[in-house]
Amino acid sequence: MKQTLFKNLPYKILALIVAIPVWVILINIANPMSTKTITGIEVDLRKEPELIEIDGKRYEYDYTTPKTVSVTVTARKKDIDEITASDFDKIIYANMDLFYGADAYNKASDIHIDWDRFPHRNLITEDMVKLKGEGVVKIHLEEVVERIFNVSINWEGDLAEDITIGKNTTIEPAQITVTGRKTAFASIQRLAYVNLDRSQVTADTVQMNGKIVLYDGNSAPITNMDSLKLSQEDVTIYPEVLKSKTINVNLGDPVGEVAPGYKSSGHDWDVKTIKVIGSKAALADLNSLEIPGDEYPKTNATSDLTYQIDLAKYLPENVRIADDNPSVANVVIKIEKLRNKNFRIGTDALILHNKSEEYEYYFYARNFVVTLQGFEEDLDSITADNIIAEVDLAGLVPQEESYTVQVIIPDFDDRADEFTLVEPIYLTLRVSVKEVSSEESESESESESESESESPSETPSESESEMPVESDTEPEESASESEPETEPSQEYNYQGI
Repeated sequence: MKQTLFKNLPYKILALIVAIPVWVILINIANPMSTKTITGIEVDLRKEPELIEIDGKRYEYDYTTPKTVSVTVTARKKDIDEITASDFDKIIYANMDLFYGADAYNKASDIHIDWDRFPHRNLITEDMVKLKGEGVVKIHLEEVVERIFNVSINWEGDLAEDITIGKNTTIEPAQITVTGRKTAFASIQRLAYVNLDRSQVTADTVQMNGKIVLYDGNSAPITNMDSLKLSQEDVTIYPEVLKSKTINVNLGDPVGEVAPGYKSSGHDWDVKTIKVIGSKAALADLNSLEIPGDEYPKTNATSDLTYQIDLAKYLPENVRIADDNPSVANVVIKIEKLRNKNFRIGTDALILHNKSEEYEYYFYARNFVVTLQGFEEDLDSITADNIIAEVDLAGLVPQEESYTVQVIIPDFDDRADEFTLVEPIYLTLRVSVKEVSSEESESESESESESESESPSETPSESESEMPVESDTEPEESASESEPETEPSQEYNYQGI
């Protein structure tokens, strides 16, 4: 056996030496080496921080390099197809803990292959797998800040007609904290809103719930909240639900007296009704707002007066004026200068009261003047024919002396607010016993009376005869300053009237 093994040994060794290269050549021809690229392999970021702190400030980061890599694998053609991207899952990694600390800006983490966990170490060696690209992970840091936002209600829709939402509506919480990247706040309005529908509010509403919405500078809601975190996304609203009511605004007459020779023709104001808000109990007995006249006096006024009245001042406690209603009333008091006008009336137009059929009454003037004071428009509306004058003859008996009686103008008692008699009117008359003896003497007496009427011989009272015929004068002018009208002097007999 031994002889057989070592027989022709040199030839056997030479044959082996020749066979090995031939075998290698044949293997390479039948199953050659091949290389392929596997892409989209996700890098396992180990010890990845949520936030990075540097000098007491917090930062979020973005990756400036891809989080996936590609590798090239070299292997036998028959083996290479067995190697896929899933074989590198959690195998290719980068340690992120080196980004902690003050110099995180300037660091990059190398990407490694955890060869000990590679499942096909029997097919290839470590040097047969190569990373493509830069082979590092880089990040960009951005400071994270907190901002406190006040929560405000954005009401939409319409309320019921008799319901109003009061100013004492509360929100819980009234503020929220928003955390995010500093640059994100540049385009956010500094209020957090909750959108609520007014039409959902009733008299029995106690609370409502809503979600927080942030808006950008163009008043559009921010839908991508990935970089922002809210301390609370839902809030509770406790609306102050109030009743509303429309009431009249009444102004009393202005106090005081205008200057002499002037008169107020009335007052007016621009706010006749207002809408007020309050609890049901507070509004139950409130039907009008009464403004006293001492708020807008007219004392010694010679021209129009204007006042501004604060209406809220006269509202009961816990009742206020609705926001869309005026809170100030403008009051105008019209002041006009008075005029005097003279009206000449004949004594034959007098109405005589309590006259005796046994007496004769002789007036010493044919006419007299009535001077009225009032607004020019009112004075122009009347004539002497509209004025009724009366004399009371009660108690007058025949005597040698004359009587002086006052003329009464009863027609204007009901129009005292329109006209004022400037001064009393007095007439002088004589009373005598009526003498009747026969029809002839009665006829002669009537003839004499008619003759006396046609041929006056007696002079009327100076103050009565010098009054002007219907003429306008200023209040301070006296009627006696008008041009006198001369009359014949005689007694005027009105017996039997």
